[in-house]
Amino acid sequence: MHHWFWNLLKMIEIRDWNFVKKDSPSKMALLLGNGFSIGVSRGFSYSNLYRDFVENDGACYMCVKDIFDRLKTNNFEDVLRAVYHALMVSIDNKDALESLYFDIKKSLISAVDRVHPKKSEIQCETIKNELLNYDSVFTTNYDLISYWSLLHKMKKDSFFDFFSREGLNKSSGPVRM
Repeated sequence: MHHWFWNLLKMIEIRDWNFVKKDSPSKMALLLGNGFSIGVSRGFSYSNLYRDFVENDGACYMCVKDIFDRLKTNNFEDVLRAVYHALMVSIDNKDALESLYFDIKKSLISAVDRVHPKKSEIQCETIKNELLNYDSVFTTNYDLISYWSLLHKMKKDSFFDFFSREGLNKSSGPVRM
């Protein structure tokens, strides 16, 4: 990386979470990323998801494993992004690239499913109590940890999301749980 980037990083102050929480407004929005899931289960780390893929799907998708190797990564998102960009600029290989993209996505979903802890293994009550400190909770994760935790022993109509039997329907608003 360029030295200007490292100089910029040195100027950024990373504050302790307890200090940020104490110094912030009473209710905030929270965005959860993969670090949250890894904190609950190491199975969600990039290296563990990749290892699971190699052990279970690698033989079926050798070309996918080759892409991981060429990009020198174990991060599915990096590989998906590379294939997506190739798809966007491709003239002749759109069908093959689209199939490859969905194979990688399927492999990621399968790996997450295989490493996902059982609900009984998650400290849902503890996580729920923390998440309820926020007005809104957003997640970019593929797992069910935050969802299960928020629903844990929740009273009917006290939580809502945008899932319904008909799919996302903006006109009907959120479905109350």
